[in-house]
Amino acid sequence: MDIDDLAGTLSTVTTVLRPGGWFVASIVHPCFLGSERGRSSWPPGEGYEREGWWTSPEHNPDGVRIRVGATHRKLSTVLNALLEAGLDAERFAEPPAAVSGVPAVAVPPPLTDSPASPIACPAAARRHQPGTGPPASTVE
Repeated sequence: MDIDDLAGTLSTVTTVLRPGGWFVASIVHPCFLGSERGRSSWPPGEGYEREGWWTSPEHNPDGVRIRVGATHRKLSTVLNALLEAGLDAERFAEPPAAVSGVPAVAVPPPLTDSPASPIACPAAARRHQPGTGPPASTVE
């Protein structure tokens, strides 16, 4: 999520949701490298572990990443932020990115860019309801 204060944003989301209320979001999938189409998740020449804001002068000149930058976070950071904000995870998905009608395939390590790799990671969560058990724990 390209949000400077992710914890503050999710805290606000939780505050305005009724107990049991839904929060649904979709992010650029953080686990795959970008391409000239502007799908970058972390800075060129950096690794997945490097979280934080970045911009790239070598990126697609018409894309958002070169004009306003991006904030890369690992998938576990995003998922844990949802849980820490008091949201109970309901569903996560990694829809395939079809190319010319050919189904997408998983990209094995080492992580490589592929037009068939997932581009997005939609998530659905609900505000925790008291009396429904303990809130979910963290993701490693």
